[in-house]
Amino acid sequence: VVLTMTVSIGLVAWQGGPALSPDDVLREADLLLYQAKRNGRDRVETPPDAETVRQAMDSARETCAHLRHYFEASAVRSGTVLFLCDADGGVVFDLAVANSLIRMGHKVIFAVKSGFFFYSPTLEDMEIDPSIRQMIGGGTVLHEPRMTKNELLRHLREYRLVVIGDGTRERINLYRVSVTFSRAWKEADLVLGKGWRVADVLMGSSHQYTRDVVCYWQDETGFHIKLRPHAQSTHKFSESDIAAQ
Repeated sequence: VVLTMTVSIGLVAWQGGPALSPDDVLREADLLLYQAKRNGRDRVETPPDAETVRQAMDSARETCAHLRHYFEASAVRSGTVLFLCDADGGVVFDLAVANSLIRMGHKVIFAVKSGFFFYSPTLEDMEIDPSIRQMIGGGTVLHEPRMTKNELLRHLREYRLVVIGDGTRERINLYRVSVTFSRAWKEADLVLGKGWRVADVLMGSSHQYTRDVVCYWQDETGFHIKLRPHAQSTHKFSESDIAAQ
């Protein structure tokens, strides 16, 4: 019997000093481990040098230039962001973005898979992975798939980070999501999706949405970000109207 194994490694060099604590070093190595998995596994990732970071930031800033006015207008007020995270080991980076949004004064509803779907993060991962649990910090993980509006709003009043399941074990499918996810979409001011999988569904559709949707992703051609503004008009149906059908 031949067993084939791969090894993904995050490597950080540290010589002591006040700039970083041992916990900071371990956290950075853990992030690089997830990056190694995300970049194809069976590889070693090390921190990028300052010039590489500067070039990446300049490139991202240039790509985002067409959305500058949109984000500047959004920055002056607090809101609720529904974050649709990426797969393939990227959840730690997604939580870093979520925590940045929280520091800016926003609340974040962080949607993951309700059950196993290849490399996508799940509700169970949010609770058993120590690195993820640490980044959730004072947030809460909700398992209820049919949460009422008042229950969701209560949790948003008590926590700035709320983790929910989307109700599926497949790529994002708005026809099959849970009641809790649907209510989260309704309560959000912005839907933020990371990764080409989410962008393919939300940006590649002819549907119009009741909320602004921003998707960003990285591929072999570089960094991309797109905005789909919410529909100018909507048709509203009560639960009794839907039940009557």
